[in-house]
Amino acid sequence: AGLCDNAKDEVSKIETLILTELVDATAYFAQQVVQNPSDDDNKADLYGVAWALIPLIKDSNAEQTIRNNVGLSVNTLSQPMVDQVLSALKTFVSEANISCTLLDTAICDAESLVPQTGVSGVNSAV
Repeated sequence: AGLCDNAKDEVSKIETLILTELVDATAYFAQQVVQNPSDDDNKADLYGVAWALIPLIKDSNAEQTIRNNVGLSVNTLSQPMVDQVLSALKTFVSEANISCTLLDTAICDAESLVPQTGVSGVNSAV
């Protein structure tokens, strides 16, 4: 049982690092799309990473915010929408216990979404 427990701990750490990258990339590309709206590569990157992250978000308000502002509106993304996305990402970061020291973007400086309507987290594939 000891080796299995160790493996589960390591898998959990890896999952957290993957989530960290998805969160960071979503925030980064959202900011890039607003700064350069004609860059379709940034839009494609944002769309891809956001849709990779969306099914992993358990907080329904955070999930819906990212879905509506990025997943369904990537071509019309504005700074107020990015601010909402950053707030949704902060909610997810807090609930998924992702350390702000691992993030390169301004997520942890954003206001969390209020009220939170669910519980974020990731179901392990293990």
